[in-house]
Amino acid sequence: EDSYYMVCGASKNQKGQALLYRSEDLIHWTFINVLAESRGEWGTMWECPDFFRIGNRYVLTFSPIDAGERTCVYLTGSFDYDTGRFDYDVSGEIDWGFDYYAPQSFQAPDGRRIMVAWANEWEWMPFFKDWGPTYREDWCGFFNFPREVNMTKSGRLSFVPIRELKKYRKKTGKYVQDKLVICDSQQELKSDDGIAFELKFNINLRASNAQQLLVKLRCDEINQTVCIFDLKNGELKVNRNKADGWSKGISHSILFLKEKDVLDVHILSDQSSLELFTDNYQNNHSMNVFAGNEQNKIYFQAVEGSSRGCLLKNNAASCSGSCGVYSSPFFKQKKPSVIPRRRGAAKKRGSFFRFIHNFPEIRNGGCFHARLPSRILVPVFSPAKRLSVEVPCF
Repeated sequence: EDSYYMVCGASKNQKGQALLYRSEDLIHWTFINVLAESRGEWGTMWECPDFFRIGNRYVLTFSPIDAGERTCVYLTGSFDYDTGRFDYDVSGEIDWGFDYYAPQSFQAPDGRRIMVAWANEWEWMPFFKDWGPTYREDWCGFFNFPREVNMTKSGRLSFVPIRELKKYRKKTGKYVQDKLVICDSQQELKSDDGIAFELKFNINLRASNAQQLLVKLRCDEINQTVCIFDLKNGELKVNRNKADGWSKGISHSILFLKEKDVLDVHILSDQSSLELFTDNYQNNHSMNVFAGNEQNKIYFQAVEGSSRGCLLKNNAASCSGSCGVYSSPFFKQKKPSVIPRRRGAAKKRGSFFRFIHNFPEIRNGGCFHARLPSRILVPVFSPAKRLSVEVPCF
């Protein structure tokens, strides 16, 4: 309990590693062991590792380089303090979207494990694509909504948006539809402004015979981001190729429906981002969408099914048996851009910066920075405590 441990991402022989160090005074460090390493399946380098305990199991998270579509991996298993080795038996993906990277976590005063990630990818770098819409609007980078990390009996993890978000729902901005039946014709779902909202519903798999359900978000006459629930082939896709004229790509993941009666869906929409959660928050997609305020329509549509389509109902306790949309006014920045490239675009920062002042653990050590500081913060843990240590940048 008097020792501190530090986990560093590394690479050796073109294979990713996490290295474990120990210190008694936070100044002098001793290498202990290779905590865990890739055998080729987890890329050539592990960026931004995080290591923590939940219950009687340990969790290692990292963002691997050269691991294909896997950009945010977690491993769960056992840890031996004597040898410094982590033996994992469960692996998974925290988020399959394009804009969820390098998550870090902290333990809240009430014991919850809270995780925060960088809501961006490398396309905004000029040597990948170009500076993108945020550069033209004079801002750069924000964070995804904080998530509570929970462990299932099988050792898999779920990532649930923190409950504090409910406090920001507008009392007058809730729209509920009971037993909404979706047909093959496009059907609009009412919301407050169609930009900053929270949408929760269940897909009744037993009552549905459509092969696909399309949920179209941030729509106007031309642009849209489409969430495709492929019930026939067991696949979830999020297509942003027509989202805003700049963003491209289709994220996808397995939609495991065996022995399920319903599929839960939870969507958080912000001025410049969409975060989709399903399968008890174990199958998630997050991505940036640089849509203007005129893109404010929500549509549902069933594909290749009968007129019954997909039966939806909300799983929120406050409006059980309905499809519900909550308006959350704090999500959206009110000040328009001084260099507009999209009408009504947010300026400077995404919504998460409003959370920083609510969580001093983040404010004092868990934040990323848009510009490289002269000193960086390295997460350090011990069996009894967790803190961050400043290390000079060279």
